[in-house]
Amino acid sequence: MFHFASPEWYNEHVLPTRDRFWPPEDKTNKPPTNPTDLRAELARLRAERLARREKHSPDSESSSDR
Repeated sequence: MFHFASPEWYNEHVLPTRDRFWPPEDKTNKPPTNPTDLRAELARLRAERLARREKHSPDSESSSDR
């Protein structure tokens, strides 16, 4: 919606509803912005993925018991 109006209209109609549509800025995703932080985040994601994979993979000993 596009509306030309005074600042009072904005303060009365837009500002009260803005928080229902947009999350607070401190809760939004903030991706890494430099190469060092990017590599650290990729390493963290890889470690999480490997931990999940090991947790959900069947043990070789239990599969041989069947």
